[in-house]
Amino acid sequence: MSEIFCPLPWLGYAIRNNGDIRVCCHANQGPTRGILLKNDASPFRYNDSIDETRNSEMLKDIRRTILSGKWHSECIRCEREFKSGLFSRNYNESVMWEPYLTEDQAINLTDEDGAIDTSKIPLNYFDLRFGNICNLRCRMCYPTDSSGWYKEYEEVWQTNIYTDTIGKVKIIKDGKKFIAEGNPYDWYKEKTFWNELSKYKSQMSLLYIVGGEPMIVNEHFDFLEDIDTEVAKHIQIEYNTNLTVIPKRAVAIWKKFKQIRFGVSIDGYGKINDYIRWPSKFSTIEKNLRTLDNVDANYKIWITYTISVYNILHLPDFIIWKLKQNFNKVNTKRWHPLITVHPVHRPLHLNIKIFSKESKDIIKQKLMEGITKIHKTIDEYNSPHPEKSKKVASKIINGYIQYMYQDDYSEYIPRFWEFNNKLDKIRGCNLYDYIPELEGLI
Repeated sequence: MSEIFCPLPWLGYAIRNNGDIRVCCHANQGPTRGILLKNDASPFRYNDSIDETRNSEMLKDIRRTILSGKWHSECIRCEREFKSGLFSRNYNESVMWEPYLTEDQAINLTDEDGAIDTSKIPLNYFDLRFGNICNLRCRMCYPTDSSGWYKEYEEVWQTNIYTDTIGKVKIIKDGKKFIAEGNPYDWYKEKTFWNELSKYKSQMSLLYIVGGEPMIVNEHFDFLEDIDTEVAKHIQIEYNTNLTVIPKRAVAIWKKFKQIRFGVSIDGYGKINDYIRWPSKFSTIEKNLRTLDNVDANYKIWITYTISVYNILHLPDFIIWKLKQNFNKVNTKRWHPLITVHPVHRPLHLNIKIFSKESKDIIKQKLMEGITKIHKTIDEYNSPHPEKSKKVASKIINGYIQYMYQDDYSEYIPRFWEFNNKLDKIRGCNLYDYIPELEGLI
């Protein structure tokens, strides 16, 4: 398997929050954000034929480029992460999907122009982002991903217009609520989408379900409820969730599926997470995490930690916190023994590359000290895979040190303070009350 290969352009289907079809979520960092376009330059949408989207010009071009051993421009995020020594997504996907599609099989099943016979390659993977309804307003988020951001976006940036791949979107007031004009994120309520999706039930191996916050999107539970038990037992469902809520009906529905996987977004323990993922309460998330961890069901759980300016120094302490919990199911696999970590690429003013060289040197020193502390904790708490855990911890932290030094984004420091001070004032909080260790570093 080459370092560049990724199976998703062959066996995946991905919908953005606004109903546009794209290559995958990481392609959001590419020059055209990975949107699949028709011949008239309009985007493929949720109500278009799924089979047609699979041979869009962009997907054909990406397949050709990958098989020629080169990084495609839309795959810039994976390229950056791989070259920084991080676990890039294309690598993880290649390992996970190898039983379904190897690189050699992709070569044999792909025409010279990048086209594929869709009848010969099942559509195993669906990345479904059901609108932007969300109960949190995370600092690195945006109105495209959280409906809760509408009011504060207008207050922070002094404009009621923001940009999405569908163009300019206007924030308006509807009674006491702030909404997006025309409701471009309500597309998943249309029956045409669910009817088209239903055609592929028998091919599904993994449904990756996101929002907004998917646990408060009732329509997807209706869809899951209607899947026949014999079909469901071959399907895994994976959620990207803030885990602030666990719907009662969900637990009963999940029982018939092969496996339920939870990628739980937590960016620190205690008040650090509450500050970043406002207005969450860490105590509630921890309680729900322990509930899932102790349920007698085929659940697989891992914590996803998004690295930003706010929590880079907290990374070793958070890994140590996780190790001390003695979870039954949370990141307990040999190949996934700690936490899953992703960087904030955008907004640039929250990217860890904004620190000055002097601050980066201080952060590096503290992170290196953190590796030693993590290794000691692994030994003290009898980690089931101690050597693997130590190796992964070192790779994660060294990778982010290398990533931090890769570019100088210090020109965005004024932008950080403009954003953060305004948001703190609106929310009635203060950065250093929650994360005092950042004082003097930005």
